[in-house]
Amino acid sequence: MSRSKKDQKAQAALSETVKLADVKSEDFDTIFYVGGHGPMWDLADNPDSIALIESFYKSGKPVAALCHAPAVFHVTYNGEAIVRGKRVTGLADSEEEAVPLPMLFRSSSRTNSSVLVASMRRHPIGRALRLLMVA
Repeated sequence: MSRSKKDQKAQAALSETVKLADVKSEDFDTIFYVGGHGPMWDLADNPDSIALIESFYKSGKPVAALCHAPAVFHVTYNGEAIVRGKRVTGLADSEEEAVPLPMLFRSSSRTNSSVLVASMRRHPIGRALRLLMVA
């Protein structure tokens, strides 16, 4: 943490970060949520995040998430999970239960779709991004 605070170039870039509320789906071809536990805590119930995902999804643009980030899809389309009825790859429930998290992504809700590319397996980012680019 202290190294990044001393990195003037990084600090300059971070100081110009666009607020999520100001991001519009019309300006992008896709949306991709990176993995880790952060999206589960900070974005899964965030109204700006939900509205942005809904906007991409309604316009037929690909929405994607990696690792634990598919949690952002739990309530994102007309009050329901956009993964309902789709297959999503994911971690085993036993792996999920090993860490205290705000929610579990149950195996019964996992799927695949031409609109949705969601993966929670370890280190699939290259494959996930290739699939997203052709979607």
